[in-house]
Amino acid sequence: MNRLRRDYPALGATELAALVRAGLIAPQAPVEVALARLRETDGALRAFTSCWPDWAAHRAGLVGRALARGAELPLAGVPIAVKSGSGVTAPTTRRLLAAGAIVIGTTAVPVRAAHPWQTWGHTTRGPTVNPWRPDRVPGGSSAGSAVAVASGVVPLATAGDGAGSTRIPAAWCGVVGLKPTSGRFPGPDRAGLTVPGPIVRRGADAAAWWAVVAGARELPTALPAAGSGLAGSGLVGGESAGGKSSAAGGEPVPGLYPPLGVDPLNPLNPLDPFDPFDPLPVDAAGGARARGGGLRKAGSHGQDAGSHGQDAGSHGQDGGRLGIAVWSATLGFASPEPEVAAVSRAAADRLAAAGVLSWAEVPVELLDPEEAWTALRTVPAAPGTASAAGTAPASTAAVAAVRAHNDRCLSAVLARADVLLTPTTPNRPHPHAGPGTVRSVSLTWAFNLSGQPAVSVPAGFTADGCPVGLQIVGRHGEESRLLRLVAALELLAPWPSPGRDRWAG
Repeated sequence: MNRLRRDYPALGATELAALVRAGLIAPQAPVEVALARLRETDGALRAFTSCWPDWAAHRAGLVGRALARGAELPLAGVPIAVKSGSGVTAPTTRRLLAAGAIVIGTTAVPVRAAHPWQTWGHTTRGPTVNPWRPDRVPGGSSAGSAVAVASGVVPLATAGDGAGSTRIPAAWCGVVGLKPTSGRFPGPDRAGLTVPGPIVRRGADAAAWWAVVAGARELPTALPAAGSGLAGSGLVGGESAGGKSSAAGGEPVPGLYPPLGVDPLNPLNPLDPFDPFDPLPVDAAGGARARGGGLRKAGSHGQDAGSHGQDAGSHGQDGGRLGIAVWSATLGFASPEPEVAAVSRAAADRLAAAGVLSWAEVPVELLDPEEAWTALRTVPAAPGTASAAGTAPASTAAVAAVRAHNDRCLSAVLARADVLLTPTTPNRPHPHAGPGTVRSVSLTWAFNLSGQPAVSVPAGFTADGCPVGLQIVGRHGEESRLLRLVAALELLAPWPSPGRDRWAG
């Protein structure tokens, strides 16, 4: 246990699960260490709104019994946290539980009544702080989830992204945040803008989440939870794990669901380790190589496609091993901080210099999606109501025009390239007093409207110690390519892991 306690903060979900499945540690061991880590760090960071030690112990027992009967659990014994408000009822979370993951508590989100911006987290003990710069916010709205992962309390936490709420806190906390293709999983808003996803430290853990959540062909089998009496034991009070489970109609039983049905174009099965530098299958990667005109060897420095980069090497006209990329720091309308753009571009250049990607020179001229996004987000709960009848036709037409223009532009870009790379945010984490006039979502919310999958991956730090994210956007349904690129960048330039004593006290 002492060795696990020492090593735990830097271990990934797949590493912990492998130890549990091999019988080297019991399912209870990672949970106990995670809860201890939570107690050590949360006084300073305030990532959690509630803690569920009793329910976590109960779930660890279920995982142990499932393993004893021969169940294959890709996330056996892995402690996770869930974003406040989502609980354990979401279909994606239920699949994690059925794969052996164990929820230890809920994480902080903003309270709109306190501040209009959504890049912070609220607890009754004070705001959630950025683990790298406590004087700055962690990003939001999945603020606590990003901090819980970055600080080594859990290797995986659930999140939701309606305008960048997974990717922004991931970028500002130096971890990985995935927004899958819109509509791939049920979301909480009628407009279809919000997509559930994971925040993780390791690329392999993002792949494991995808294989478990997207690979399962149906919802996990559930057993009645009535009479379990397993209400959450609160760090600060809050949501009841037992109540949430009962509301879902029963607890997902570890191992009692169909075998993982991983798509053949997505080889990222956590039970089958992969080399991210291996080329994608021809039918997954070859499309853009056949179409890709406008390739060049990037040379000089600047902010948008065609003006910054290193030599793409011998892959040139044939494309990189994982495809062809377009760079845009502005998307045609944003104004990123020069240092933030430079740090994220340097990470992109590592992929090109290693021959993982090659550059294409394609213009990216999106319209600012703020008006369209806001109009969609404020659509009444149901059509035909009195408030719906008052929706201005002009507003509807404006939304349609922006979406149509941006969809055409993105289709043109992704017809000539496989991925679009940008900074995740135009700015570094802002002080707790607020972001000022900067829209932190400027570079993320366009893809909630258009629906493409996007991931934020750690790119490095600014000179004053603020994490920066690189955003990688792919075609609809091509999460596989994004996950391989995350893993490739992690191998090329590993990002810092949380030390045992950091943030404790």
